[in-house]
Amino acid sequence: WAGEHGLTELAAESLAEETARIRRRIAGPAATGGCRAAAELTTLRSRLQAAVQRYAGVSRTRTGLSLLVEEVQAIQTELAGKQVADIKTYNQALMDLLQLETLCEVALLVAGSALLREESRGHHYRSDFPRTEEGWLCHTSVVRDGEKARFAPKPL
Repeated sequence: WAGEHGLTELAAESLAEETARIRRRIAGPAATGGCRAAAELTTLRSRLQAAVQRYAGVSRTRTGLSLLVEEVQAIQTELAGKQVADIKTYNQALMDLLQLETLCEVALLVAGSALLREESRGHHYRSDFPRTEEGWLCHTSVVRDGEKARFAPKPL
């Protein structure tokens, strides 16, 4: 498909929006507290990892997945105003911050998809819905709807 359709032009508006989003995460060059910021990001990442492992691991329940969503949203709230120092060379703190934002988004997608599928199939085991249901012969579709994700079953 890619060979037949060639390169896609980036929308200038989308590129400007992403550039602005990243710039908001960078404090002025005189900013201090880089070590403290790195430690805070490490703590938040550990919280996220623990929550995903606990609530979206091998066995899942509606209650646990809902708790995961709450924890991820709490972490996102703590991340909302965080900035890192403006470093002209490779900025590891900025990378860590952006990666943690993305990991939070992925955790919410996993939880939302697992909440939608009320059955067990393959590696997805819901202890509150332990049976495989023939009616669930479908894919899980996720579409961005503004700032939120919209989950729906999609026929095979």
